Amino acid sequence: MKQNYKTVAEVCKFIGDGQLADFSKIMISPLKTVRLHCVKFCMNNQPNEVMLCPSVDCEFYPIRKGKSFIGVKILKRIKSYCLNCGEGTSQDAKKCELKDCLLYPFRLGRNPNRKGLGNPNPFNRQIKRPVGEI
Repeated sequence: MKQNYKTVAEVCKFIGDGQLADFSKIMISPLKTVRLHCVKFCMNNQPNEVMLCPSVDCEFYPIRKGKSFIGVKILKRIKSYCLNCGEGTSQDAKKCELKDCLLYPFRLGRNPNRKGLGNPNPFNRQIKRPVGEI
């Protein structure tokens, strides 16, 4: 069963305690996942260091603080980051073997937490027309 964490600090606590080794069991938003990725992997579990990040060319630089901006597509940035991590093709992203990476569930530019929500096939809707119209 997936654990739903409200804050990045909760996830960091479990990672720090060694209680959370399998990242596929956490269910946090893509934005919080990016923040956690920056804290854990780039800044060596030092959340205050994220503010001082020198990597302005990084895909996550504008959203490293865990706050979104208008026009910033978080899932597209994660997908781009994953493509740059591999050889740059979508097939490599699909075949990624780094299952312990926090970004792994979002590597294809989709949010697995939203799976099953919404209309499963919007093109199968029947259009209701008034009787007598063609």
